[in-house]
Amino acid sequence: MKTDFYGEIAKPKIPFVVNLRFWEYHRHDSHVQLPFHSHFFWQLNMVEEGQAEFVASKEKLHIELNPGDLLFIPPNCTHLLHYDRGVFVGFSFKMEVHGLTDCADRPIHIPSSPQTIGCVKAIKELLIATFPTNNIFSGETLLNCDDDYSLLVESLLSGLFQRYVAGSGQNATSPLLRNVRQLLLQRHGQPLSVQELAKFCSYSAGHLSELLFQECGLRAKPLIDRERTVIAANFLEFSEMNINEIAEYMGFPNVFAFSAFFRRHTGIAPSIYRSRKRNQLPSDSGPAIQERKKNE
Repeated sequence: MKTDFYGEIAKPKIPFVVNLRFWEYHRHDSHVQLPFHSHFFWQLNMVEEGQAEFVASKEKLHIELNPGDLLFIPPNCTHLLHYDRGVFVGFSFKMEVHGLTDCADRPIHIPSSPQTIGCVKAIKELLIATFPTNNIFSGETLLNCDDDYSLLVESLLSGLFQRYVAGSGQNATSPLLRNVRQLLLQRHGQPLSVQELAKFCSYSAGHLSELLFQECGLRAKPLIDRERTVIAANFLEFSEMNINEIAEYMGFPNVFAFSAFFRRHTGIAPSIYRSRKRNQLPSDSGPAIQERKKNE
């Protein structure tokens, strides 16, 4: 399958309002057994430490939650959390979200990453600094209309909904695909095994491959190859590295292996792709690009 090269279009800013109603910073262990339940609010769980299993009954969905994970649960989703893997510490926010359109009607799991870990730390520091009492381990907290600190918390929650939930409907990039792209970009397109990706996404290799096929139409290995090809194409079009340097940077054993990989997925050699793309650059490109074209 040959790759169509693309650029992601930034999601439009969708006007919606987050009204926080309840929140809890909790510490649970195996003695806590909560039944299946649902409610009319959006719920966001943010994991600080420990592990738990999330189960959604209607969707027959099982998700292992790990430190740094985010889990968005839509209204009326019947669910429970199993705390049978030791102490589990995290936040749970329940909120009304008005005006949110084109979003998934299923739970959205965002596996741990430097960004999500930073969000968990930020929300904790924000609550420690602004909550009226000294102890944020206070059980479920019902917000009053005069709780000014909630405005700051709602702003952060709105950003998380904009980043991960808004536009998560049928035509959106799936969270799993975003995770594949994020991990490959962090690694500069270097080789990534299905097992490494599965660990990053908190799934078994077989289950991850099946989920990706359902959401993207490709199983894990072909999808990784496609995304690496896109990264290679971007290096060829926009970087100053020569093709040997790109091959080394992306972890190929030599330039011949890189060229064979690129040709297999695009149908053309890297040098031809680079030449065609740079000849398409507009005549009013900046001086650095024009100088680069002139010297090729």
